[in-house]
Amino acid sequence: MCFVKDGQAHKKLVQTLFCPPRLRSLCMWRRAMKQPNQLTQILEKAVKQQKTVHFLFLTPTVENTTDALSINKKDQ
Repeated sequence: MCFVKDGQAHKKLVQTLFCPPRLRSLCMWRRAMKQPNQLTQILEKAVKQQKTVHFLFLTPTVENTTDALSINKKDQ
C-alpha cells in the first residue's frame, strides 16, 4: 500500500494491490472503502461534462428460481 501526505498532513491511500480471493475480510473492507470514492469521481466528471444530468440508480434482481428437475416435471 502506498500513502501520500496531503496539505493537511493527512495520509491518503494512493495505490494498493488487492488479493484474488474476494472473500477475505480485509480485502472486502478495502474494496468497500475504494468503491464509493470511485463512484464519486465518476459522477463529478459526468456532471462537469453535461450540466443537466439526471441519475437513475437501479438494483436489478432475479426472481427466485427452482432446480432443473422441478422445471422438467412441470413441462411434462
